[in-house]
Amino acid sequence: NIKRYYSKAWYYVYSNPSNFARIMALFLWDVLLEVTSQILHWAKNIQPRIRRGFTYPFVRAGANVFLREVTTAILIGDILEGNVDVGYVTYLGYDEIAHHSGTRDWDSFYALSKLDKQFHRLEQAKKYAPRPYYLVVQSDHGQTNGSTFLQRYKKTLEDLVRELMPPETRIYSELFSNEDHFSQAIQGPIQDGKQYLKIKKNSVTYQGKSIFNQAVKGIGESPVVKGRVMEYLKRHKIDPTPSKTYEKSEDAQVIVLASGNLGLIYLTEHERRLSFEQIKILYPDLVPGLAQHEGVGFIMVRSDEHGPVVIGSGGVHYLADGSLEGEDPLKAFGTSVVQHLIRTNSFQHTPDILVNSTYYPATGEVAAFEELVGSHGGIGGEQSRPFIFHPSDWKLGSEEIVGAEDLHKALKNELERLNIQ
Repeated sequence: NIKRYYSKAWYYVYSNPSNFARIMALFLWDVLLEVTSQILHWAKNIQPRIRRGFTYPFVRAGANVFLREVTTAILIGDILEGNVDVGYVTYLGYDEIAHHSGTRDWDSFYALSKLDKQFHRLEQAKKYAPRPYYLVVQSDHGQTNGSTFLQRYKKTLEDLVRELMPPETRIYSELFSNEDHFSQAIQGPIQDGKQYLKIKKNSVTYQGKSIFNQAVKGIGESPVVKGRVMEYLKRHKIDPTPSKTYEKSEDAQVIVLASGNLGLIYLTEHERRLSFEQIKILYPDLVPGLAQHEGVGFIMVRSDEHGPVVIGSGGVHYLADGSLEGEDPLKAFGTSVVQHLIRTNSFQHTPDILVNSTYYPATGEVAAFEELVGSHGGIGGEQSRPFIFHPSDWKLGSEEIVGAEDLHKALKNELERLNIQ
């Protein structure tokens, strides 16, 4: 019945002038707060800090105000109608702000305080519902703060991989996993345009330098002219050869992706996931170069002999039997990390090399491979500590809930107990 997916609450949001005016006023106020925040972060030199851009204040207000208010209004409408058995909604504001301002920043706590008011409004609406409803608040992940990998080591994960591969290797990277952020809808076309101009610029630069390089080679018979040209290049710090080229994903031999402090390296010349032994033969510098970098906590590869293997700068952890060589690279990442990695290794599209950044226990920070202050995607720190608020009389089991599958089972069991489908 398609009517089940149609809510009349939209009428309430848009047809009531005071409602719409209130949302627009809150929207503009949030834009002003973000502009002020950027100025204060710059003036106080708050670190870590990233460049948020001129469109971000509107992105933030869209997630933190417009979607928040509309989502609450629609859910209240469903509660008052009483036709919905289970309603799921997502509030994006805190996630979006913590990514850019940091998890401990005033901006982030401001977003949380506004979310708390939404939960109060929902609790009040339940009093007028024609049937009982239960409010459950779930965070599917946390976020971990920290300066990014680029800020700490002056290179991206792509740059590091490029240093460890043969010079002619075609590499494509996507180090901005913004699909889970509201800003993709606004910033996506802008980023696509920037990337297009960047590719065109580098293509022209590459061709121009190549032509110039050929001209330099052509005057090799004239030492005087050659000496003058090389002196000019040296004086103006001009390199006649490009440092790197930019590839399309379909033409690349290596694809490097990032999600928070998690990096995924796919060796796409090969149809199947390569084993550790094969990678050592084909790319002998890649695994040791990654594992020994101070910004990399550990990497995971699949061995033909030992199964999934985790390698760090000081040791190796064999996940299949739990045996160790040297220092355990997973020591700082908690007790559940082995379970998560074994599960990840079983996925069909697990990368040839999975990379997790270093976790710094003294500060509780990670080095995200994306340019985000607060991040999630890998493991380490508060990103691995989600929470769930549920009615006190619910019994979600005495055992620890680890992962989405266990949580899904626990919630389904409670819904069955309440006779809710």
